[in-house]
Amino acid sequence: MISVIWLLFIFGCVQAQFLCSQFNDTAIVRQIDHVPLGAVTNSSKTLKTAFAIFTNVLHFPIAWDFLNYEGTVKGGVSVGNVNLELFYTGTSKGFAGLAFDPCFENNLTMSRLQNRGIPSEMNHHSGIIPQGYTTFSLPSLSNGDLFAAFLCKYDFFESERRETLWKRLLDAKGGPLGVLFAFEISLLVGPTSSAIAQAKRYQQLLSPLSNPDCTTQACVWSSFEGGPSLVIMNKTAHLQSMSPQTNSSQGELADGCDCELGSVALKVLSLNQAESYLQKYNLLGPPPEKGSRYEGCVTLSLESYGTSTVPIYLCQI
Repeated sequence: MISVIWLLFIFGCVQAQFLCSQFNDTAIVRQIDHVPLGAVTNSSKTLKTAFAIFTNVLHFPIAWDFLNYEGTVKGGVSVGNVNLELFYTGTSKGFAGLAFDPCFENNLTMSRLQNRGIPSEMNHHSGIIPQGYTTFSLPSLSNGDLFAAFLCKYDFFESERRETLWKRLLDAKGGPLGVLFAFEISLLVGPTSSAIAQAKRYQQLLSPLSNPDCTTQACVWSSFEGGPSLVIMNKTAHLQSMSPQTNSSQGELADGCDCELGSVALKVLSLNQAESYLQKYNLLGPPPEKGSRYEGCVTLSLESYGTSTVPIYLCQI
């Protein structure tokens, strides 16, 4: 099984050097880079304990240390092809985000956002070396203090670090949970909007990727260069008959997104192994609902340690 995963890893690395160059005249986004998960605790010490669970108990490789970066206490770990970031909001409110890795340098990225009519502000963060980075806000795809989508361009070649950390995880056979990679990040939409409306908005950013594959349950983008797929679902049971090209126009993009981060889904070598280990350390959360997209998976929960309430699902490879 590991040899098969190594072949997928090598293919992903080759693919990641190809797609942005293929669409170099139009592309903006390379892949999902990292997923910020905000604390629901008033104590940064509690969040540091949760980060230690990630690193010392679950043995995820550290992407960036748990430190104070320009006034924000945070730390990141690798789950293979994407990073998860725990950060301290300073309030009891939950918050989560979605950071996309842009293909090209900052001025070109901003120019392409403007050409597509996508509102954005560019801000550079010096941070702690080598954590310098530039963010591009995406208010039309975000939801106030609940969810933020943005672009994040590092001052170094992030793809190399991502591949190094993924290799480290695979060398350890995915750690005690057997985690191989993230396969899906989901957004939940509603009640004042629909998944079809938000899929159109996200497609304006993600083009020239193909329109998402849509069923009665979800719209899925799976053609990123690397990293997990992006899934947009209604909060209510299932989507109605959907097609990104059906009816209405894109509408005004400055209104914001009635959405929130739904879940992070990881592939593991053995579901029994992952479940047993989570039970041993009291990290096993409630199972996904029957009939849901992730039925049959198990849930990693750090909620008792003050992290985001966003579930992390572990699903069989």
